[in-house]
Amino acid sequence: KNTKLRGGLFYFSLVLSIALFAGAYFSLDPNILSTNYGVPIPPHSNEHNNYRPAVNYLSAALCVRNFAFGAMLLAFTLIRDRRGAGIVIGMGAIVSCGDSIVAIQYSPLPATTTMPQHLLPAIALVIVAFYALRPPPSIKKL
Repeated sequence: KNTKLRGGLFYFSLVLSIALFAGAYFSLDPNILSTNYGVPIPPHSNEHNNYRPAVNYLSAALCVRNFAFGAMLLAFTLIRDRRGAGIVIGMGAIVSCGDSIVAIQYSPLPATTTMPQHLLPAIALVIVAFYALRPPPSIKKL
């Protein structure tokens, strides 16, 4: 069967898996999380060490999640498994929908601002996942 990850889908998966590793910024600088994700930073709980527990837990969770998805997608991409990459990309669409729910719940921004930021990538990921998971083209025997 022709299930190799090839061409544009290979490069899309490779770029997406590497981009997911950018989640490290969330744990390094909670201000990036607040600016890009729309979740407000609570006031300092301890003025001496800049400790913000709610943001630190959320940013750490997002960082671990992004690393896990990035590592899974990178593994399937490097072994060129089209269906495995398609499953991980499809799961990424579900995660993006969950992100939109969190942003609506906690963001002071209106839903018209936060929804497109999360749901448009989810739609794109669903399209790519269906493309990756489609049946392989049949090989005609001579």
